[in-house]
Amino acid sequence: MKKICFVIHSITSGGAERVLVTLANNLSQNYDVSIVILEKNKPFYRINPKIKIIHCLDYIPPSKGIKNALQLNIKLISKLRKIIKNGKFNIVISFLTNTNILINIATLGISSKTIISERNNPYKNCTVKYWRVLRRITYPWANHLVVQTNFVKNYFLPYVDAKKISILPNPLSKHIKLPTNLSKENIILNVGRLSEQKGQEILIQAFAKLALDDWKLILIGEGPKRTEYENLIKELGLTQKIKLLGKQMDISRHYNRAKIFAFPSRYEGFPNALIEAMYLKLAVISSDCDSGPNEIIINNKNGYLFKVDNVDELAQKINTLVNNQEKIELMGNEAHETAKQFEVETVIEKWKTLIENNLE
Repeated sequence: MKKICFVIHSITSGGAERVLVTLANNLSQNYDVSIVILEKNKPFYRINPKIKIIHCLDYIPPSKGIKNALQLNIKLISKLRKIIKNGKFNIVISFLTNTNILINIATLGISSKTIISERNNPYKNCTVKYWRVLRRITYPWANHLVVQTNFVKNYFLPYVDAKKISILPNPLSKHIKLPTNLSKENIILNVGRLSEQKGQEILIQAFAKLALDDWKLILIGEGPKRTEYENLIKELGLTQKIKLLGKQMDISRHYNRAKIFAFPSRYEGFPNALIEAMYLKLAVISSDCDSGPNEIIINNKNGYLFKVDNVDELAQKINTLVNNQEKIELMGNEAHETAKQFEVETVIEKWKTLIENNLE
């Protein structure tokens, strides 16, 4: 049985982490799969017991300058190289920019094939100059690069051979399932990290403008903006109407209660939460951000698009839907049909094909 090693910084809660675990669990039926994490932590998602989990370091402290960061990364590269050589893996699949760079360096001169996966918007997510330089130098070394959208592929085409780049969408979580008894409430839902990137303050402000007596706004996720959002909600006098629920294990339950999904991101790599909401027949309203939403949503057919950071336009789209139950249902059904292409079985087959092609 061929041996596959997935590599990521951690396996805590997050979009890239969920996708990696989904792929690892499903591919473990056909391959001997291991997951290597840079920093030891408790898995947030259920992992098949036969998958071996290996960690490089017990703890990675915050960087205290360039010299300290260099020493830490040299240590990580050495650890990764030793793990990969000893494991005799046929293929190493790495997720996220910094880890991809470390893997490209760690596998130099090793027979293992490498597939690196860019999970976010490369124009936005690599802000430190030396990481951008290292990405440009090392990405061509990989045997293959996986991206989620044409927008991201076009970024890498100037320095990575087009034949070595594949667009593979993220699979839906197997826990995302349509309910047998659908009982919807007047809820507008958002799922995502509470961060500058995700832009939830735009949604809170849009909801406040409408003064909707019989609707609630629910935000699921944690992040650095939580206190700011709590204060904003208090200032607006909407503590009974807007709820921050934090991280939730049973996310399908919340999707299936809601009628509308609002997604005000400023940028994305691939919008996992958006396709989950579409698959579960919510009427979706998304910012027209780079990258992802406008490659999935046909405006006014299977969802709405609005300009990034435009509170008034978002409020107008929400208002259109809350006053038109028929539109909510029609748009939700169209969204579901679009999102079927992201079902786990479909995406896993594409990954199997990619892996087998790189093993030849």
